[in-house]
Amino acid sequence: MSPYLPGHPPKQPTSFGPPLLQLTLGGALLGLAWWANEHAKAVAATDVWAYNALSAISVLAGILWLPFAVAALVVVMRNRRRRL
Repeated sequence: MSPYLPGHPPKQPTSFGPPLLQLTLGGALLGLAWWANEHAKAVAATDVWAYNALSAISVLAGILWLPFAVAALVVVMRNRRRRL
């Protein structure tokens, strides 16, 4: 039977794929912020604002993204433990 029929409980996520991809995205955003901050020192003065803005937005997005990625990983680990 399909777990999506009316009256059946929803299927719990047990795959490590999506949480690990979310953690990778959060790390990539923080890496992009670091890269933009380091390269802002070496670009022309007229372009520094763009690198600083990219750095600020990326670090904010990375910091806001990581708690949700960690929570998704905790949910998957908890669901895998319950199924065993």
